[in-house]
Amino acid sequence: MTDRMEKLLEHKGCFSGLWYEAVSLPYGYAERLNPMLEELVVCDPLTVTNWAKLVRARVWGQDPDGVLEVTRRGLAIVDSDTMVAQQAVGLILKGQNEQAQIELDTRIKSADGTRTYLVMIAAALGQREKAEALLEEYRGSPDESIFNTLSMYAWTGDRENANRLAASLDQHPFGYIALSISVLHCNCGEPWDLSATPVFAAKIAESGLIWPPISPLTFPFKDW
Repeated sequence: MTDRMEKLLEHKGCFSGLWYEAVSLPYGYAERLNPMLEELVVCDPLTVTNWAKLVRARVWGQDPDGVLEVTRRGLAIVDSDTMVAQQAVGLILKGQNEQAQIELDTRIKSADGTRTYLVMIAAALGQREKAEALLEEYRGSPDESIFNTLSMYAWTGDRENANRLAASLDQHPFGYIALSISVLHCNCGEPWDLSATPVFAAKIAESGLIWPPISPLTFPFKDW
């Protein structure tokens, strides 16, 4: 995988793929991906997901000023609740928790599409009751996915359920892909104990990627 990433980083022009974020951003490639992702928003600035990818790279690069700069540029072009939520993440990275909460309370128009971010931010701010209530709202919503649920268990410090769900995914033929996406979405380092997922652990060893991944955000309830 590290060889594949080196080839990807040589690419120039309007490239958009889905595979590379989960095997790059958590493992130290964020800063090197920035130029390619900057080209992507120039190629298609009206697509929110392009801005979101660039913001994620800045988050994983632990660059709060970069997060805020990109979200400011993006919001000037596209009106997106997701971008507002990502802006709040940047404010948290800068330690401006109160301002982050104000942005969420005043600028998010709908929970649809942002529930995952709202749970993550509440957990990062140490708001246990709010995070758990938002998690319950998330269940059965259009946003629900197994890999996001796994991240939510990690954010709220539920190690037992995180390991249980990760172990269950590990048994599926392509479960390691879902687990990789969960690492990306978690922004929390190791979302579960690697020993719970022997297939995924073997894939990591084969890939050349370094485990555990970095943790851009801090979650008070997660003690591992």
